[in-house]
Amino acid sequence: MITGDQQVIAKEVARRLGMQRTILDASLLINPLESEETITERCIAADGFAHVIPEHKFRVVELLQNKGILVAMTGDGVNDAPALKKANVGIAVHGCTDAARAAADIVFVCVCSPLEYSLLPETYMVFQHTTIWSQYQEHWITECNQ
Repeated sequence: MITGDQQVIAKEVARRLGMQRTILDASLLINPLESEETITERCIAADGFAHVIPEHKFRVVELLQNKGILVAMTGDGVNDAPALKKANVGIAVHGCTDAARAAADIVFVCVCSPLEYSLLPETYMVFQHTTIWSQYQEHWITECNQ
């Protein structure tokens, strides 16, 4: 979880969602005295960050991807657009700005139930397989026509 909210609010939201409450302050994401590896490991170990700004969101996505981790990002505002675009899967939620909608891979056009959210990993896997199959088929057809 990455939020601009205060740390105490983020911890309460995490508690209500059944997450652990290792929510760190965003200042720990940018420390010139620490290596990128140390900061990356902190991102992996944490359950979230509070007090973030748009640059922090993008940085967390980038650090996790550099470790080979697939990252999904949800957002609704202009400030979320860079991280939505950078993520492996950007998800703009209902009521989002045009910038978030343009940056996202998936746009929710209505408020989703927890069940619908739980289906996202399977939905994305189907999307990936369909995309890979389409690319394979396109390549195969091109090769056969030459």
